[in-house]
Order: sequence, then structure tokens, then C-alpha cells
Amino acid sequence: MWANSCSSCRRPTWCGPPGGVQGGYVLSKPAHETSLFEVFQALDPGVLDDVCEKFTGTEDACVHSGACAIKPVWTGLAQHINDYLERVNLGDLAQVPALQEV
Repeated sequence: MWANSCSSCRRPTWCGPPGGVQGGYVLSKPAHETSLFEVFQALDPGVLDDVCEKFTGTEDACVHSGACAIKPVWTGLAQHINDYLERVNLGDLAQVPALQEV
């Protein structure tokens, strides 16, 4: 999984160059110092940003852009998800029970 992640992006700060005869990648800093937010930003920057611009249907822009009742909900949800991803690091993934405490 991490090999695919690292090869699909310009080498992020958390991912070092390939190593070993069988390829793969190494972390360039300790796993507990690499947040999932960093990983998501390297793979798909702004994945939760501006949802309205991504789902316009057949139009060039959302027809509700001037008076949207749901945009604050999407914005708040994205912030909560990003905050959570900042608190979880790659070291946490190695110890799944630790995620229950985050």
C-alpha cells in the first residue's frame, strides 16, 4: 500500500526514496511524526476542500452557490475530518487499539 502511495505523488516529506533490491519506500521520519493528514495531502491535496466545486452536475458551477444551506455542513465536516487525520499518525496504525483513544 505505501509503495503505491509514494509512487503516485511527488516525493512527500514523509516518504523517502526506494530502498533495497526489491524496491519499496522508506519513511524519511519516524512513523509517529507523520500524520495521516500529511499522507492524504500528498496523495490528493484538498480532497475535502470546496465540495461544491467538485459536484456541479451538468452545470459549470453549483446553482446554489449564492445561497447554499448545506455548504456550512460540508465545511464543518471537512474540518472535523482533517482535525482527526492530524491527530492520527502512521505509528497509531501499527497499534490499532491506540486509535480508540484518539
